[in-house]
Amino acid sequence: MTISLSGFLLPTLTRTLDRLDHLLDKGEAYAAEKSIDAEVLLGLRLYPDMLPLSSQFIIASDVAQRGSARLAGLEPEACPSPTDRNFAVLRAYVANAKSLVEGRDAAAIDASAATELTVPVGRDRTATLTGEAFARMFMLPNVYFHAATAYALLRQAGVSLGKMDFLGDV
Repeated sequence: MTISLSGFLLPTLTRTLDRLDHLLDKGEAYAAEKSIDAEVLLGLRLYPDMLPLSSQFIIASDVAQRGSARLAGLEPEACPSPTDRNFAVLRAYVANAKSLVEGRDAAAIDASAATELTVPVGRDRTATLTGEAFARMFMLPNVYFHAATAYALLRQAGVSLGKMDFLGDV
C-alpha cells in the first residue's frame, strides 16, 4: 500500500497542532491553579539562549502552515507573530495554523512530492529539496522539535503531563 504525501503529512500536522492546543489548556489551568503569572510561565526557557515557551507554540504553528503552503504551491499566508503572548492569543494562533493546514489542497501537495522546491530553512539559508524530502527532513522534525520543547518546558514547570498528553489518543 502506498500512502500519499498529503495523506501522511496533513493529518500528522493537524494532530500535532491539536496536541499543542491541549498543552496550552493544561498550562493555563496549571498557572491558574498555582497562581502563576501566565507571562512568567510562557517566558520559561530550557537554557538562557533558547527561545521561550510561547515561541515554541508559534514556531511549530508557523512551520506547519508555511511549509504546507509551500508544498501546495502557495505563498504562505501572512501570520505575524503575536506581540501579546498570552494563552488566548497562542491558542488562536495555533487554531489559525490548524485551519490553514486543513484547508490545503491535497492534490497540490501530492504533486509536489517529487518536485524540487527551494525553501527557507533558517533565517538566512535556503535549501533545494523535493517536496517529500522537505516534509520528511525539515518540516516534521521541526514541528516535533518545537512541540516536544513546549511539552518539556511545561513539564519542567510542574505541569502534570504524560506521554499521552503529547501523543493524544491512539
